[in-house]
Amino acid sequence: MDELGGLKGNFHNGIFFSEQSCGAQTVRAISATKNRQNFTLTQIKDMMVNEARSVGANAIVDFKYGQRAHKWYQLTAFKWDTEAWFGEGRAVNL
Repeated sequence: MDELGGLKGNFHNGIFFSEQSCGAQTVRAISATKNRQNFTLTQIKDMMVNEARSVGANAIVDFKYGQRAHKWYQLTAFKWDTEAWFGEGRAVNL
């Protein structure tokens, strides 16, 4: 467990991820979704790191992640997985 700006979390490819909240100004709300359940959390974080870097942020706070079930109407012969990975949070500078 790492710490930055009084928050506990972890670094991933140079960007700090924390599930905790803080008063830092939001540079951008970030979210990533991949419509395959065999996608990894590391891959979701990689997508979020790229977006955070593109706006000059060094951290993502209020980080939430997990899997969500697809709606019944989203299931087709071409969509085999019933769930999707997601990650969301606020890009900030700590």
